[in-house]
Amino acid sequence: MKARVVLMVVLSALIVDAMVPAHRLLAACGLLRHDLTVGSHPLGALAIDVNGDGLPDLVALNADSWSISVLLRQKTGGYLRLPDVSLPQLPRSIVTADFNGDGKPDLAVSMGLSSVAILYGNGTGGFTLAANVAVGHVPQGMTVGDFNGDGRVDLAVACEGSSVVSVVLNLASGYSVASSPTVGVLPMDVVTADFNGDGKLDLAVTNSGSQTVSILLGNGAGDFTLAHNILLSGKPDYIITGDFKNDGQLELVVSLGLSPNQPLAVILTGDGTGNFSAAYLIAGTKPTGLAVGDFNHDGKLDLAAADWGSNMIAVMIGNGAGRFYAPRYYSTGAQPTALAAADLNGDGSIDLISADTGSNTLTILPNQGNGSFSFSLTGMAAGAGPRALVSGDFNGDGLTDLAVADASSNEVTMLLGQAGGGLAAGAQIPVGSEPFALAAADFTNNGLLDLAVVNQVSSDISFLLNDGTGNFGASYSTTTANSPVAIASADFNHDGVADLAVADYGAAAVTILPGDGAGDFGPPTQYSAGDYPIALAAGDFNNDGSKDLAVVAAGDDAVDILLNDGTGKFGSPTAFPVGLFPRAVALGDFNKDGNLDLAVANGLSDNISVLFGNGAGSFPTAVTVATTYGGAPSALGVGDFNNDGSPDIAVALAGTGQLSILYGDGQGNFALDTVLAAPNPFGLAAGIFDASNLPGVALASFSANQVVVIPNCSLTF
Repeated sequence: MKARVVLMVVLSALIVDAMVPAHRLLAACGLLRHDLTVGSHPLGALAIDVNGDGLPDLVALNADSWSISVLLRQKTGGYLRLPDVSLPQLPRSIVTADFNGDGKPDLAVSMGLSSVAILYGNGTGGFTLAANVAVGHVPQGMTVGDFNGDGRVDLAVACEGSSVVSVVLNLASGYSVASSPTVGVLPMDVVTADFNGDGKLDLAVTNSGSQTVSILLGNGAGDFTLAHNILLSGKPDYIITGDFKNDGQLELVVSLGLSPNQPLAVILTGDGTGNFSAAYLIAGTKPTGLAVGDFNHDGKLDLAAADWGSNMIAVMIGNGAGRFYAPRYYSTGAQPTALAAADLNGDGSIDLISADTGSNTLTILPNQGNGSFSFSLTGMAAGAGPRALVSGDFNGDGLTDLAVADASSNEVTMLLGQAGGGLAAGAQIPVGSEPFALAAADFTNNGLLDLAVVNQVSSDISFLLNDGTGNFGASYSTTTANSPVAIASADFNHDGVADLAVADYGAAAVTILPGDGAGDFGPPTQYSAGDYPIALAAGDFNNDGSKDLAVVAAGDDAVDILLNDGTGKFGSPTAFPVGLFPRAVALGDFNKDGNLDLAVANGLSDNISVLFGNGAGSFPTAVTVATTYGGAPSALGVGDFNNDGSPDIAVALAGTGQLSILYGDGQGNFALDTVLAAPNPFGLAAGIFDASNLPGVALASFSANQVVVIPNCSLTF
C-alpha cells in the first residue's frame, strides 16, 4: 500500500435521494459512507492492526503536516485518533511490514530528497523512528518483500530524481542499499511479485518521464536486471498486480493519472515469463491510487481506482478473463489520492478506504456485501425549511413519532411511527412566524404529549394540545420577549406540572413560564443570561432535586448555569467557557460519576466541548472533541447508540451534511465516527426507528425540506 502527492478541495456529493415518497418512509438498513479527519494533505492510507486487538486500524500519511495519523478502531464503535507522529522531512509514500521481526507492524516512509524512514511499532499504536536510510534522489513509491531469501523484509524504492530503484536490504547489521538498477525516466511507483515463475521476486516500475513500465527480474540475492520496458500511451503513476484471468499468470494495472485527459488505467497482460503487453484501457478522468480484491465474492479479482479528478472511487468488477465490467462510481472526500482495501468490520467483505488530500480525510466506503459500496438514505417530506424536531409517542401506539418545526412555512409537521418501521406523514399545523424550536411535554396532565413551539419572528409561543390520536387542536399563542429561539420543559417549582424555559435571543435573557396543568401558563419571569442565548437544557446540576438551567450564550462563547432555589426561581448565571459560537447543548453523565455533564456544539470552532459536572453546580473540567473541518456543529442528541451502557453524543454538522457520533467509554473519553447524512441538518432527535430497539437519529434537513432517519442498524459499522 502506498501513496504520494497530489492537491486539494471541494465537498463531495450527498447521498440523500431527491425522490421522496409522499406518505411513508421505511427505515431501511445499510452501511453508510464514513469520513474521518486526519492530518493535512493525506496522500497515503493503510488498514492494519497496530495494537494487536484483532481490529484493523487506520494509518494516514500527511504531506503538508509532515506527520502520520493513527486511528484506533474501537470495539464499541468509532475511531480514536492518537497524537500524530511527526516526521523530519516531507513524506511521499508509506508501506507497512514487520521489519524487525517482533510480530508488530512497522512503517517505512519515503521522504525528503533522498531518504526512507523506518519506524518501529510498539504494539499499542505508537511508532518510533528506528533508522533513516539514504536512497536515490526524490524517493517516491515503495514495495516490500524478501529479495535475498534471508527471511527479513526488504524494500524497493522508486527514486524519481535519479531514475533508479534503490533496493534496501534488511540485514542483521542494519539497512543497506544493495543495488540501484537504472529504469526509465522519472520512476514513480514500484510493485513486486514473481513475474517469470522462477520463485524469486521481481519488480515492475512506472516511469512517468519516459511513459514506460520497466520489468526487472530478481536473482534471489537482492540484485535485479532490467528485462524490458513497456511503452504506454500516457504518463503512468500507480501500479498494482493481480491474477485477473484466473490462469495463474499475473497482470499489471497501471494508472495514467499524471497525464491530463488520459484513461483511468491500462491493463498489461503477462505471459508468465516476465513479458507483458498492453491489453486495453479503462476510461476515467484523473486516476491515482489503485486497490484490488474480490469485492463481490464471486472468486474473481476486482479493481478499484481513486479518480482524483471527479472526487470518486471507480469500482470495476472483474469477469475472470482479464476484463472488467463498466465502472461504478462512489463519492469520497475531496481529491482522493490513495486507496486501501480491507475488511474493516469483520463481515467478510472487503471495504475501501481513500486518502482525500483536498478535505484532509480518510473516506471509508463499506461494502454492502455484494460489491456495491453505497447506501442511500431516503428523506421524508416536511414543510419548508425544517429547523428543529422532537421525538415522542404522540398517538399512544408505543412507537416513536416526530414533530418538526418548519421555519419557512410557519407550521409543525407530524411524522408518525409505523409498526413495520419508518414514518408516515401526519398533520401539518400552522403556528407563528418562523418556528425555531419546540418542546414536548404533558401540559394538561392527561398523560398525552403536547407541544410548545417558539416562533422567532413573531416573538411568541404556540401551544398545540394533543387529542390522544397524534392530532392537535388549533394552536394558541402567548407573547414572550425578543426573538425566542430555544425552549425546554421541566417542573421547576415542584407542583407536579410542566413549566417552560425560553431563551430570548434578542433580550439576553431566559423567560420562565409556570404551567397550570390545564394547558395554560402563569405570568412570565425573566432572568438575565449571557449574550445571545441560543440554546438551553434543564437538568439537576447540583443534586438538590430541582431542575436547573444550562443556557448557551453564543455571543460570549460560554454556557451559563442558572441554579434553581427549589421554588422555581433562578440565581445569577455562572459562565463556563466553551468553543467559538456555541449553538446547542445536551446533557448526560458521560463519565458515569452520578453527576450531570454538558455537551456543547461549537459552530465556528468545529468541535464539541464536554464539561464534567461536580454535582455542586460547577463544571471544573472539560475536554474538546474535534469534528469535521467546516462542519459547523448545529444540533446534539444523547443516546447509547452502540448498546455498551455508556451515553454517546450525536452531532449534526450543518456545514458538511454529516452526522458525527462520539462514542463514550463511560470515563469521559470519546471515539469519533462520521457518516454522510443529509444536506444542512439543523435539527436532530434520537429515537427508535428500527426493530433493534436501539436508538437511531432523525435529522431536519433545512435546505432539502426533508427529515432523514438513520436507524441504528445504519449508524454502527
